[in-house]
Amino acid sequence: MYDIKQFKPALYLVLVMGMTGFALAVEAPALWILSVGVVGLHAWLVRTQRFWPLPRLVANIITLIALLYTFPALRSAVTPIITIGQFLVFLQLVKLFELRANRDYAQLLVLSLLLMVAGAISTPSLLFGILLVVYLFVSLYVCLLFHLKIENDYALAAQTLPREQLNDATVKQDQRYLARSMRRLAGVVSFAAVGMAVFIFLFFPRGTGAGMFGQLQLQPPALTGISGDVSFNSVSNIAQNNEIVAQVQVWRNDRPIEGTQPLLMRGQTLDTYSAELRRWKRSEPDPLDPPDDVDTGAGSTIEFRRGASEHFGGDRFRLKIALRPTGHPP
Repeated sequence: MYDIKQFKPALYLVLVMGMTGFALAVEAPALWILSVGVVGLHAWLVRTQRFWPLPRLVANIITLIALLYTFPALRSAVTPIITIGQFLVFLQLVKLFELRANRDYAQLLVLSLLLMVAGAISTPSLLFGILLVVYLFVSLYVCLLFHLKIENDYALAAQTLPREQLNDATVKQDQRYLARSMRRLAGVVSFAAVGMAVFIFLFFPRGTGAGMFGQLQLQPPALTGISGDVSFNSVSNIAQNNEIVAQVQVWRNDRPIEGTQPLLMRGQTLDTYSAELRRWKRSEPDPLDPPDDVDTGAGSTIEFRRGASEHFGGDRFRLKIALRPTGHPP
């Protein structure tokens, strides 16, 4: 049980990487020079044992003043995410000079991660992407060290033996192998995380990559839809919507069909393409279309017949459709 000496240098590295990434994303070299200089000053004060933490009251007043400045700036800013990122940088610097307990370190780590998120939103730069990947691995290593530091502090608080009675050989052996074991642990966790991410990306893709392994994925049944305009660049824009648009009743030879068998409905088919209008249309009226004098507005009822006549035998069907008001043309 001893102080985790690797934690603070790694924490400084994470903070500097986060501030560097945000400054790179928003192209603010002055902000980077200021923030990194303050972090370096804090590290020098700690190393020379000249650091005295700010009183909580003073730190809270400074934070409130910065917050009161940030809110009006957000309303007038063209890109509010940059203003939020600048506030996060300032908040980290204030928190850095009031470090007392482990919760302050945890807040610093969270603020640094939020700052990198703000940078990722602000830029598509490849250089920032590379820095973000390195940041994720380094921050994982720091989080593991922080967890070990918390457990070590608990163990020291519960220790009843005086420090001078502890076995120095055991402590030195732990110090010798700690850095190596923590690097190995961070490597194993990183490897598992990257492997899981690649697996999810390949077999459960979203967006453009969907369907890459079409035969290996569980896909929903194909969906079809009817649109008032059908063109070459819109025939694939089919979306699922569970909203009720109509209620349908069917009679077969004047006997209602109770829904014991599937009901398949066909929309109008378009068989002629007009190059002038750049759209498809039907060359002749669809016998299933309702007559022109029937109101097809929202909430109306359509009723028509098709079936046996004096020339053709067979069953006679009657269909009644009650449309729901959906705000779209029927």
